[in-house]
Amino acid sequence: MPFDSGAAIAVAVPLLLLPSEVGALIPSHEADFVLGWSWQIPVAPSFRHRIAGSLDWIPGYNDHHFRGRLGYRFGLRHFFTGLGPSFDHAGETWSPEFGVKFAHAGGADEQIDLSLHIVVRADISPAVDGFRAIPVLFGWNAL
Repeated sequence: MPFDSGAAIAVAVPLLLLPSEVGALIPSHEADFVLGWSWQIPVAPSFRHRIAGSLDWIPGYNDHHFRGRLGYRFGLRHFFTGLGPSFDHAGETWSPEFGVKFAHAGGADEQIDLSLHIVVRADISPAVDGFRAIPVLFGWNAL
């Protein structure tokens, strides 16, 4: 079957614009709702090494309604981990992450494989003297 670029664009654009994660940002006083968009770009043929970026909208979190993250992610079929800086109105933090993938639609480690995931991140101040928040997110991914 020939590749139909129009159909690929018709599927890819909505997937890029749809939120891919929902969850909670847990600071020390209360949990706030998070709606997130996350993207991954493989940097090796195996798809295991990726550049991961995300944008989160947190409607109830003080004056810091948006936050971004850009980092490295290493992924296997059922687990992934990563590290990168996270940025919001209050400044930057280090943001290590650990995730579990499940409900795979098929594929293998070296293929596109739609699945669901749960990821936990820790926003650690640059001075490494404490947590600012812990995002816990449930979402979907294609890698």
